[in-house]
Parts: sequence; C-alpha cells; structure tokens
Amino acid sequence: MNDNISQLENYVRAWAWVYHIKPDYQTIYNFGDLDFTVDFENVDFLCEKPTFMNKKSPMLDPKVVFQTKYKNDTDDSQEMTVRVHRTTSATARIRMKHGFTTDNGVGIKLRAPPEVDSAFGAYLPVQTEEQSDLSHSMTWKYNSRITAAPRRTTVAKFEVNEQRLACDFATYVRLKGMVKVTVVQKTSGITIETINESIRTILNQILRTATENDPQENIIWIGAQEARWPFRGDITFNYGISQNEVVE
Repeated sequence: MNDNISQLENYVRAWAWVYHIKPDYQTIYNFGDLDFTVDFENVDFLCEKPTFMNKKSPMLDPKVVFQTKYKNDTDDSQEMTVRVHRTTSATARIRMKHGFTTDNGVGIKLRAPPEVDSAFGAYLPVQTEEQSDLSHSMTWKYNSRITAAPRRTTVAKFEVNEQRLACDFATYVRLKGMVKVTVVQKTSGITIETINESIRTILNQILRTATENDPQENIIWIGAQEARWPFRGDITFNYGISQNEVVE
C-alpha cells in the first residue's frame, strides 16, 4: 500500500487497545491475543466537491466504428441509405495518492469534472486505494444518404472523435458518525468488550497533532462533530465528443 494511503481500521484498533483494553486488561492480554472487529455501518463518508488541476486535453485519433463499401457498376449515380447504431466505451482510470481506505475498499463517490458529465454522469465511484477503472457506454446514431458515383467504389466511414482528459484532483472526505468495535479473545472466542465511539473522537485521540512542518495539504482537520481527511490523486479519461461521416 502507498505510504500516504492509511488503513482506517488500523487507527481504530490502535485506539481501542490504548484507550479501552490496555488500561484494564494489560496484565491479562497482549494486543496479539485479541481480534478487533471494526464496524463503520453508522459512519458517513461524504466526499466534498473536488478541485481539478493541471488539466491536459489532447485529441485522439478518430475511431472508425462502421465502414461500408458500395460498388456501382452502372453508368448512373445511385443513392443508398445507411442507418447505424454503434456503441463506444468512455473510460476513466483513477489513482489515489493520498487518503484512506477501509477493509471494504475506499467506497467514495468523486464528483466528475464538468467536461465529462455527459459521458460519465455526475459521480465517479472510487473503490480501491491503488487504481479504479471505470467504463461507460456511449451510443452513436448514423443516418445518412450516400451518392455512389458511376463505375466507382464508394467507401463510407462513420467515425467518433475522442478526447483524453488527464488531471490531478484534490478534495476532502468528511467522516461523521459512530464506530462500533467488538473485541474478542482469539483462543476462547469470548467477547471482552464492545465499544461505541464517534469517529471524530477516535481520530482526535489517536492521531498525532499536526505541526507547522506538516504540509497543509496533508493535514487531517478535526471539527466539533466530524473529521475531514484530505484526498488527492489523478484521473485519465478517454471519451467520445462528436461523430463524423467520411465518404471516399
């Protein structure tokens, strides 16, 4: 795992040991004697509106999605009607560089840049800490009448123009709600303690205090009711933006 990607359960387990189990049971158990099951069911993870930076938007080579040849062996021009439905894929690759994950993955929804709303919708699900690949279908309609010249072969192509958008993103994920920790003795299977505490309190107690030497963009902010964790990464989109008819 990237050193800048934190495992949230590890902080909760460490907090439960230091602040609840160790003071009462340190003469009986070591940390390794116990299982700490962390339940985030009642914790909300809300991704704030991201900022997108360093945008690069090169055009890609057109993608030919349909091609037909019409050979006219007569001395007269002829017309033909071409109706086509084709589907292409709009893809996104999201990589996290700073943030947190849980045992169930990242599980946040990142607001999409406005340039790609039509291809991907409003939100992009981020499932893993290393790389999330998304794919959305885009449907194109081609309906045209083509004139074939006499004694010639006419080639009709239906192309989709594609663009690539590469950018960095920065946002915060707000954490609010109650965490449940069940502590079980491994050998006997006996539940030692069940702990309920707010994620805000847990992080406030277990995380070290930020100093003036810490980069501002890495600081986890602790508010009155919630915590705000910085997320950063990069995204590359490939998506269709228009269509062409090419007759040769």
